[in-house]
Amino acid sequence: MLVDFTRRVQGITELAGVQHGTRNVTLAPTEVLKETRFEWHEKMLPESVTGVLADEQVNPLNRVGTFVWERHAPGEASSEELEKEGDKIGLYLHGGGYSHFSAHENAQTSVIPRRLMENNQFASIYAVEYRLLPNPFPAALQDAATVYCDLVLRKHIPPEKIIIIGDSAGGNVALALARWIREEQRVGQAGGMILLSPWCDPAHSFPETVSSYIPRPNPEDYLADEPAGRILLVANLLGHHPRSYVTDPYISPASQLGPAGCFDHFPPTFIHYGDAERLQKEIEHLIFGMKRDGVPTEVEMTPDGVHDLLMVRFWNEDVRSHIYERIEGWLNGLGNGAAASQGTLVQVDSDEDVKGIA
Repeated sequence: MLVDFTRRVQGITELAGVQHGTRNVTLAPTEVLKETRFEWHEKMLPESVTGVLADEQVNPLNRVGTFVWERHAPGEASSEELEKEGDKIGLYLHGGGYSHFSAHENAQTSVIPRRLMENNQFASIYAVEYRLLPNPFPAALQDAATVYCDLVLRKHIPPEKIIIIGDSAGGNVALALARWIREEQRVGQAGGMILLSPWCDPAHSFPETVSSYIPRPNPEDYLADEPAGRILLVANLLGHHPRSYVTDPYISPASQLGPAGCFDHFPPTFIHYGDAERLQKEIEHLIFGMKRDGVPTEVEMTPDGVHDLLMVRFWNEDVRSHIYERIEGWLNGLGNGAAASQGTLVQVDSDEDVKGIA
């Protein structure tokens, strides 16, 4: 019943263009923060604004904000506690279809970095307050890259210690960030990537006409699938770019997987999804492409799981705890090389066996 109600509300807000749970990304919070601290990251150096980030109509912000989750407040941790604390740094990109939520500690999606901090793997997680619609591509990617470059170039955090984390639309930004890092080579690639129900094929939601729209699978999911709303959302994401740009791997990496090597030099990746969510098919295509190209990829699929279920507070806690345990185990593997050993080039001719590969 709750899933059905959520789907109905989501469909209405999508058609009406209503955004909820958002905040002005150019302003620091005025209220007292209880779990995080707010930090600005200065504008990218001009020489780093390359590739798709160099857009004539979308400019990088002068500064990008983050809500920083930390294991201990400065000066409060004992030396024994610090020795037990993980040294990984998370860069979190929240979900919400590029339309909803924020990086604020009170946002619905903040349940994810909050829970990830409990496993002692991360010293801190930087939740990026990236620009939402109507700011088109590459605004969100510019903001994510600004924070990543600041961590590496100004804070001198080794890139191999950074884990890029994204759920839903945040997973779309995470994939684009990993691609930009690989293609431009201005900074080193991250040490790993966690994708939770990543939106990886917006092209599917952008047919020529409403009548030609092909519904996504699993109508029992809470994600709405109204053609008009989907088309409007993706059109806003494209902005000034031509329609054909929607299949570009920066926007729809699972739409046209391209020749072998499309995902070369992506970081080791953990992917979670449910087999009852709207994005099931495109996520399995993504898994296919990454494993085809030898990316060390670990997959956790939840039977009967809906979209982004780690964000769904009413979902079975045992199921959610199991997923976090899998993530923790994968993170431990990054430290001893186990995760990297899982990367094997897969030779295939089609995506018919995607589920078997996953």
